[in-house]
Amino acid sequence: MKKILIMLFLVTILISSCEEVDLSKVSEEDVARLAEQVISCENPYIRHASGCCLDANENKICDLDEKLLQATIPVNNEPIEEEIDEELNDIICNRPYMRHAEGCCLDIENNKICDKDESIIEEEEEEEEIEEEIIEEFVCNKPYIRFETKCCLDKNKNRICDKHEGNDENNEEEAEDNDDDDEIIIDFEGKVLIEEYGDFECPFCGKAYPIIKKLQNEFGNKIKFEFNHFPLSFHKNAQSSAEASECARDQGKFTQFHDILFENQREFSRSMYLKWADDLNLDIDEFEDCIDDRDYKDDVEDDFKDGQKRGISGTPSFFINGQKLVGAQPYESFKTAILRAMDGEEIIIPKPEEKPLPPEPTEVLIGIDDDNVKGDYNAPITIIEFGDYQCPFCKRFFDDTLPQLMDEYIDEGIVRYVFRDYALAFHPQAKLSAIASECAGKQDEFWNYHYTLFENQHDLNEENYLEWADDLNLDLNDFEECLNDDDMEDEVDEDMEDGTNAGNRGTPGFFIGLSESGNKMEAMQLKGAQPYAAFEEVIEELLDSIE
Repeated sequence: MKKILIMLFLVTILISSCEEVDLSKVSEEDVARLAEQVISCENPYIRHASGCCLDANENKICDLDEKLLQATIPVNNEPIEEEIDEELNDIICNRPYMRHAEGCCLDIENNKICDKDESIIEEEEEEEEIEEEIIEEFVCNKPYIRFETKCCLDKNKNRICDKHEGNDENNEEEAEDNDDDDEIIIDFEGKVLIEEYGDFECPFCGKAYPIIKKLQNEFGNKIKFEFNHFPLSFHKNAQSSAEASECARDQGKFTQFHDILFENQREFSRSMYLKWADDLNLDIDEFEDCIDDRDYKDDVEDDFKDGQKRGISGTPSFFINGQKLVGAQPYESFKTAILRAMDGEEIIIPKPEEKPLPPEPTEVLIGIDDDNVKGDYNAPITIIEFGDYQCPFCKRFFDDTLPQLMDEYIDEGIVRYVFRDYALAFHPQAKLSAIASECAGKQDEFWNYHYTLFENQHDLNEENYLEWADDLNLDLNDFEECLNDDDMEDEVDEDMEDGTNAGNRGTPGFFIGLSESGNKMEAMQLKGAQPYAAFEEVIEELLDSIE
């Protein structure tokens, strides 16, 4: 057939050239030579005999599963129509698939070969459609990614389930006994993961405990709760209680022991841990050996370090499908966040209604020492804050409440505001940032530096302390020398000691009183990042007492 076509082509050429030709004298070699000149094969095809074949391996060889393609020979500038398989021409294989026989196969290694475990795409299409239908029924919020018909935590943000991530192989019965294991897979049935970083001795964690239980009762297997340890250094039994709970986990009773600890926060001791273990019918010898040998010391510390890496600085702190929620929030805040997560929506945490707490009167005289004062020094009312530049609640007060106090009372000469350092030990930059602020104060730039520290709370480090000092045109030599001065560290420590002696235990802590006796005053105490209304109530009460 091809010889005939080529002969016809030659006739066409010769006729057009007005020369007579004896076709009987045209040899097969001449035909082949002329055919080669006519046939053009484009990559990945190569010439083969009087046609083209697919060179999948780009080795200039027609491979085993490659088929010959018939060449078309133009005659009178029109192609000769050949009988070509229309169905085959309709198949387009997109990478990483390649054409194979009458379909497409997956070329995993991109080597133009259907590998051993690859199969025809037509056989996979139905399965893929089914899988897509299942997967599209739910959404995994960052830092979670879809994993088969579940969500898994992508801690390393590398789009794979990391070393400790994987399928939840527990059945429902096993899950009831082990629902507190550090699972990181969200079941298809349970789309929302609530992670808590808590301290068994923390009173605010104690307030959050019944709220979490209520959520578990309401939502059942729609939520997964995970408790991570974050024992604060100033809670003397925080570490030991965390280790005891892990020893209870060894015998499948973590949840029960967790509940007992929160329900008996003021009774922590080794003897009580043993009593509660006995109440739960644990093997006492095994449990006692576990707590005495501190089998889970490293595990608890790893939880703490993991929390720090995720930005945790206080307890309780929560993550709902990876989104941070700080503090013992009310039930409605959790519920709203969970419902939004189930709908695949962005989790928006509503602010709870601000209700001022009544101040706690104290009989302790508190002084302003030689610390920096904002406002009129002779103002009738004094507010002393004991704060930590790395404390998120201090930042909340700085952002939300202090501006209102400035407008209504401080700038009006009614209140003088004093900031004193209370650098918490578990904040690695707390003390050095406090020293840096005091060093700036020695060059009359305390308040500007104070604002800079809170506005850049997530960037606290020695390099930035120097840069911010330079931005304020401070003498850098004096500033740097001051940072390394032991006397400045002592001054920061003295502030903390004064605050502790006055009854302060955390940050932010406030003392509000009349400024009658200069540096000393009898004050009422406010604890925590209280709303403006709480301060207003105390200030107005003090003003009424003056009149």
